[in-house]
Amino acid sequence: MSAILDEWDMVYYLPKTFVRERHRVAMFVTCKWTNKATGKACEVMITHLWRFRDGKAIELAELFDSARAVAAAAPDA
Repeated sequence: MSAILDEWDMVYYLPKTFVRERHRVAMFVTCKWTNKATGKACEVMITHLWRFRDGKAIELAELFDSARAVAAAAPDA
């Protein structure tokens, strides 16, 4: 996580929905970041897919719209 903070500032991180089925949880988040180099912001929907065992997280996958992040990181032409 610290590497992303070298290039981006988080504006907000708003968990919206949680879906649970046995030992798996899906979390849907709206998040906004500002790129430090370009000053451009992007809002993205992030999905976290968690798996738990014995009360501990053992697996995490994160999915998000990377095209919006790439556009915000690109300098203006």
